[in-house]
Amino acid sequence: MQAVATDRKTVETQDSQAGAEPRSNASAPARQRHVETARQRAIAREPKPRTPASARPDSGAMLLVVLIRHGESQANATGADVLDPALTDVGAAQADAWRSRASTWPRLDAVLVSPLYRCVATAARALGACEAAAWECCPAAREHWWMCQQNRGRYAAELLPDLVSLPPHGLSAEAIEAAVGAPSEHWRPDEEATASKRQLGKRAALATLALVHDLCRRA
Repeated sequence: MQAVATDRKTVETQDSQAGAEPRSNASAPARQRHVETARQRAIAREPKPRTPASARPDSGAMLLVVLIRHGESQANATGADVLDPALTDVGAAQADAWRSRASTWPRLDAVLVSPLYRCVATAARALGACEAAAWECCPAAREHWWMCQQNRGRYAAELLPDLVSLPPHGLSAEAIEAAVGAPSEHWRPDEEATASKRQLGKRAALATLALVHDLCRRA
């Protein structure tokens, strides 16, 4: 785009020069040819308009991904790095504010939920009234910076008792158990306490790639 803009400027400058009184009649045709050549080059470099996916033949429906951040957590409110913090009263109210609005959405193909307590609580409060084909516990969607306790999470045996008091939602205990009941590729909170920042950064990057790949597969 920068090259095109530069060429346009050149064309405009040369156009103005071409419109000025020529220094000699012999040089006018040469300048005009130069201006025309520059104009054609600029046109050739213009970005071609892209056809919207909806207008392309045989194109499928576009995948719409809605990202909702968790409500205010105890760690957000106090600045303390506590293990897998719950929502504060403010955070719960923030999530509740989404519930009636989200309940009017068309049927969702899936609700992917990070296993962190604050995320499960937010999803239950905000999306619990949605019509969804499936709810899935998704360790790859976990917040990064795993050197912090608040982002490590817990295994299902510790997490499930805290979920009993949440509003009705579609994330079953079986789904949580299957996803975070034991160590897996993207869920090893016990090891993350002693892993190096380099190791954690690599694991987080792989988790993000896995999540993107999963979303692309669903498209």
